[in-house]
Amino acid sequence: EVFWDMCRLDPSAGLNAATWAAVMVACGRVAKWFEVMEVLQEAVAKSVTPNSEMSAAAVNAYANRLAWEEAVLLLALAPEAQKILPKVVETCAVAGQSAEVTQLVRRQLETLDEPQGSAL
Repeated sequence: EVFWDMCRLDPSAGLNAATWAAVMVACGRVAKWFEVMEVLQEAVAKSVTPNSEMSAAAVNAYANRLAWEEAVLLLALAPEAQKILPKVVETCAVAGQSAEVTQLVRRQLETLDEPQGSAL
């Protein structure tokens, strides 16, 4: 609540990704999953690019709510999507989305087959 008050009182405050991540992690630690998702949406609306901490907090919130569609969409926003991919796949599997799991795994395997550049 204090965080939202800060945002309302000074909309131009220099809230960076680390600030948003800290709020998301704190909400996640007390199982406020809806608030984690709400904070991520607000950060993105304010043109904050999610960092790895924000992505991890969000994917955990999505997993706890079985919000598999949001978890999949988060892959497009996450700077290091590979780090959260296992949790996204798990979320889809638990939610009974076997076709989505197959698609995510196939996409991951395709990226492994792509040439990574030469060592020369």
